Amino acid sequence: VVLHNNNNNDNNNDNHTPNEEPEEDRRRSKTPLARGKKKRKRGRAAAAAATTPSPSSKSSPPPPPPPQLGSLSLHNCAIADRTMEAMRQARVGPHLAVLDMTGMQNMGDALIGTLLMTCTNLQRLSIKNCRRLSSAFLHKLVQYPCSKTLTSLDVGGCVNMTPDSILEVVEQLPHLVELNAGGLGWTNDQVLQLCQLPHKWTGLGIGFSSAVTSEGLRQALSLVGPSLQRLAIPFCEGAVDNALLGYLGKALPFVAVLDIRGNTNVNTITGWLDGRAAARLSSRIGTTTTATAMEDEDGDGNTHGSSGSDVEDELFVLARYTSIHNNSIEDTKRIHPLYAPRFVCILDGEGSGGGIRR
Repeated sequence: VVLHNNNNNDNNNDNHTPNEEPEEDRRRSKTPLARGKKKRKRGRAAAAAATTPSPSSKSSPPPPPPPQLGSLSLHNCAIADRTMEAMRQARVGPHLAVLDMTGMQNMGDALIGTLLMTCTNLQRLSIKNCRRLSSAFLHKLVQYPCSKTLTSLDVGGCVNMTPDSILEVVEQLPHLVELNAGGLGWTNDQVLQLCQLPHKWTGLGIGFSSAVTSEGLRQALSLVGPSLQRLAIPFCEGAVDNALLGYLGKALPFVAVLDIRGNTNVNTITGWLDGRAAARLSSRIGTTTTATAMEDEDGDGNTHGSSGSDVEDELFVLARYTSIHNNSIEDTKRIHPLYAPRFVCILDGEGSGGGIRR
């Protein structure tokens, strides 16, 4: 019986396959030390897997740099559909920040749209004296990409546009701060609506408007005094005179460029600078009072800082076809010597570009 049992044990031992773990080794693998080693191996494997980036977690490539922007002037050019289409295919539009199409007499609503639909970064657009453009183009303008970036628009002399259509479109140009719309026949109510818009106007041109009055301009323009830097009211002879300039000089203390050509009832700029001096004095008094209240924090009645004025010193005036003469200009400079170094008044055809401020 013993021999028989031993033989069976031997046979059982011989029947172990190479991959089979002996029972004694299995028992040894269950000891705490072996289990700890296995846990450490599993931990290192998990850490390695966590630090290995998956294909989906790779960072996306950086966005392409913005296009370099420039300016294009087609002033008084006569171009056709073929040229506009070539510019569109060459992808000129995305690189334009300033586009000047002044005086392009053959420019129609469809032709200009070919280019503007590609102008995604346009900031300044001049279509002055493009007499074939109509109010329908203005309503299409708000559908182009440039309506989101446009800050300056010049539609002066576009006789097929109306102030009412301009008011409707301007409301949909959120970044517009400069508008030249002279020669379209503005009325007092329309100018008032324009100045009541939430835009922070820095430049306005409403010249050649025979229906506006002095009182209407006072009421409207006083609303944009804190921001206005350029004002063009040429050939508004029924409204612009010395008294109005005296009022506007105080109400618009930051205006640096003034166009009053063709207003024959004006014979001096002294009234404007009188108003500016009054605005400066008022600004100093208000600033000093505010500074005194804010700076006397210790209650001893003494201030510990200085105050200044933000009223604009520079004034560039276009006064051709007015009643202003050189003697009048010299008198104005003697009366206001502090403004004299930065006061320029042009009485002839010179001064082109002198009023441009960027």
